[in-house]
Amino acid sequence: MVKLSLEGDKIMYEEGATKLEVGSVDYDDEEGLATVLLASPMFAEAVKALIETAYPEAEIEFEY
Repeated sequence: MVKLSLEGDKIMYEEGATKLEVGSVDYDDEEGLATVLLASPMFAEAVKALIETAYPEAEIEFEY
């Protein structure tokens, strides 16, 4: 089973015994902006859902 999770500011991808950091998120409380840096756009939609859950009020900006 594949799992995406947040560990602090790290976006982690886990499949079986494999666990990789695939990106990071920087959340600015004052601006309400979550800047997401991903190694690849492949996980963008799944990561967007993860960030929306963690920071429901945030505007999300992706960088690759």
